[in-house]
Amino acid sequence: MINKSARSIDVGTGARSFLGLILGLRCGLIEKMQPSEALGVAAQVAVTLAGFAGIVVVFRPDSVHQWSALDRFRLSLLLMNSALPLGLAMFGMLMLSVEPAPAT
Repeated sequence: MINKSARSIDVGTGARSFLGLILGLRCGLIEKMQPSEALGVAAQVAVTLAGFAGIVVVFRPDSVHQWSALDRFRLSLLLMNSALPLGLAMFGMLMLSVEPAPAT
């Protein structure tokens, strides 16, 4: 149930449910994500992808030196697709924390 005067949602489990999310978006109850939060989420996804690459290496029966060139290329793509976004997200967070020089 939506109470527009109080700007709140009562959907049982709350705004974390799918219905609560849809109702929150429709009523304008969910605020915009801050840039630092978006960069933090991107960094977490990148670290998760790198962890998945590590799991792939561990559960592979052969060592990395015995893999075919295509498998090594796939692993390097997986690692690059996690390291580059992580580095860029960290750089973005660094830029958000730096105060600009005052105009003279």
